[in-house]
Amino acid sequence: VTASCTGFRAPGLEMHLIEALGLSPSARRTNIGFQGCHAAVNALAVARAIVLSEPSARVLVCCAEVSTAHFHYSDRLDQLIANTLFADGCAACVIGMSTDATQPAILATHSRLFPATAGEMGWLVGDHGFEMMLGARVPELLEREVGPWVGRSLEVHGLSRDHIGGWAIHPGGPRVIDAVLASLDLPPASGHHSREVLRRHGNMSSATLLFIIRDLIEAGIPRPWTGMAFGPGLAGELLLLN
Repeated sequence: VTASCTGFRAPGLEMHLIEALGLSPSARRTNIGFQGCHAAVNALAVARAIVLSEPSARVLVCCAEVSTAHFHYSDRLDQLIANTLFADGCAACVIGMSTDATQPAILATHSRLFPATAGEMGWLVGDHGFEMMLGARVPELLEREVGPWVGRSLEVHGLSRDHIGGWAIHPGGPRVIDAVLASLDLPPASGHHSREVLRRHGNMSSATLLFIIRDLIEAGIPRPWTGMAFGPGLAGELLLLN
């Protein structure tokens, strides 16, 4: 399962991965395209569904982004901000049934389209390549919407915010992290790993969330964990790891 929103080509990335890694030529292939920063959650949801239907399956999830291919020479403020935030990155993981309790397990994913926000974030093919639109109201909207949505999603599993040991918040930018923490009434320390990934690597679109999860693993943060990312729409995707 591959995810990317920073380019198109045929044959796709999955064909090259199959050949380079010596995978079976009959491997099932699914591409999650043009879904932006939250595409890792969508890719993991597809992988989880495959494994639940075929317990012997092993699914390679690969998120690859080349954001610098879409650098814009412009005086538009939103494009200048995008130029400073976005970076290249790639991350991968393997999903399958396991009895290894040391590894995080995907408990569930949840989706949310925030109402009347379609014009707040966009990604279009223009006359000179892809053009990103970033609305100034995105942090304000997230601060208003994220808390109630996350609360309802956790309730489905008998959980509350107090049960969550680690938070993987996609760093759309420093203000996005601040807005999510405020909406969830979380202390600044809950955004530490998100800020560190942003500081070290930038916003790598779909690959970023997997970097944060890797850091949670390496830091030995107690589970369960909640990951979330936001993309064009304005849409949110939530990942619950146990």
